[in-house]
Amino acid sequence: MKNPKPRTFPHFSPYSDLSPRLKIVFSAAIPEEYLPFLKKLGNKIRKTKTFFVTELSTKTLYLLPTGMGLKNLWLTHAQTIPKIRPDVIVSFGFCGGLAFCSKLDNIYLPVSMKSFPRSDYFPPLISKLPTKILYRLKETTFTPVVSISTPMYLPKHRIEKNSLNLPSIVDMETYYLAFISYKLKIPFISIRAMTDKWNEEVPFDTNEIINTKGFVSIPKVLKTILKNPNIVPHLNFYRHRAQKASNLLAKTLHQILKLPNELIRTMEHPVAKV
Repeated sequence: MKNPKPRTFPHFSPYSDLSPRLKIVFSAAIPEEYLPFLKKLGNKIRKTKTFFVTELSTKTLYLLPTGMGLKNLWLTHAQTIPKIRPDVIVSFGFCGGLAFCSKLDNIYLPVSMKSFPRSDYFPPLISKLPTKILYRLKETTFTPVVSISTPMYLPKHRIEKNSLNLPSIVDMETYYLAFISYKLKIPFISIRAMTDKWNEEVPFDTNEIINTKGFVSIPKVLKTILKNPNIVPHLNFYRHRAQKASNLLAKTLHQILKLPNELIRTMEHPVAKV
């Protein structure tokens, strides 16, 4: 599979603005992932063409819906991140278990991130575990994992798993957003909630139910159901899984927002694995 040529990003220092107000970019692919979080933020939310924005105490929050897949994520962030100049980037969303991961009530925290298929342009990245922050978030069970990100949806059986001897997950965004943070030296964290365990394969092709912008398309869902009515129970099953996962994400994100700015600023940007 040929990797799309990445866009370049201008270098800047995220701390060039010495204002005490903390600017946080939250990035999620689809409404199914971010709507519970958005609702918890209240009514004072402004919507622009590409993102939602609101202010909370000493923090300014930006929520960037990207759509699924590398192409849509790149188009969104290449235009927006340099304009916002955030202090921290928080990636969140769903994931699938890839190896040794099966607990649906855990939050999965990628500390090692890789792209698949492999590419010389995309080096493996590592992210330091934010231990001081995790200590303050005792109500949530975090599991450090290896994250494998694919540029588009791929069934798990097509992803190379022979070398995975640690708890591992798969998604479509974590690595690529970590790569942007790595290039721009912006502190970064990714939190993921699981919708399918490591020994479960989603019984439908996600690519068949999303539009070109990477969002779930109702006409495409209906077309898929007409072609295969037996898929309905599976769609309902994973819809309920997704609802539980998104509520868990929203709860965890709001716990992070309660943390003092100086603690959030202790997050670090990803680095290339040597």
